[in-house]
Amino acid sequence: GMLDTGKLAEAFQGVPTVYVRQREVKSDKIAVCILLDESGSMWGAGEQAARDTAVLLNEAFGDIPNIDLYIYGHTASRKTTSLFIYREKGFHPKYALGSTESRAGNHDSIAIREAATRIRRFTTEQCLFFVISDGAPNESPEMVKKAVLDVSKNGFNLIAVSIDPYYDPEIMYENNVVFTDLSSLAISLGKMIKTTLLNR
Repeated sequence: GMLDTGKLAEAFQGVPTVYVRQREVKSDKIAVCILLDESGSMWGAGEQAARDTAVLLNEAFGDIPNIDLYIYGHTASRKTTSLFIYREKGFHPKYALGSTESRAGNHDSIAIREAATRIRRFTTEQCLFFVISDGAPNESPEMVKKAVLDVSKNGFNLIAVSIDPYYDPEIMYENNVVFTDLSSLAISLGKMIKTTLLNR
């Protein structure tokens, strides 16, 4: 029927002559992963923007029942890649994201594969997988592209969120967005996730 917008304020106030229909909407579960580049080249504004984004998304989506949120960071030396666990199913210390920092190098292909493997230990759901970085891996872009293609076959939809990238992210990722205004990164990424979830 016709909506009487003049009654909206009364409905909010609980006026008994205004009828409100309440219902519960259930949707399929989905996993969301945030993978943070913690390499040395992220130092400064990029590091801060990535941390702020992870904190905001953790607050915004961490308690929504149908979303499993996973947040990891990564760095690498010549021989090893380290994956830092900030949030996954059954593990979400309140202040863990305060310890993100720029560290050493980065082997994005290894970190992507390892994060995907960990997520599959907890869920088989489709996963929106955001890689936040400056697009400067210490390996060939072809290796990153191969990892992206491989994990995509297992239900992961990877999206590069690039901060003033060194390489063109289209070389490595089919889905990508580039940010130069770091102050808008957290809000814009949050909106992107909401839009993607609503359009499923």
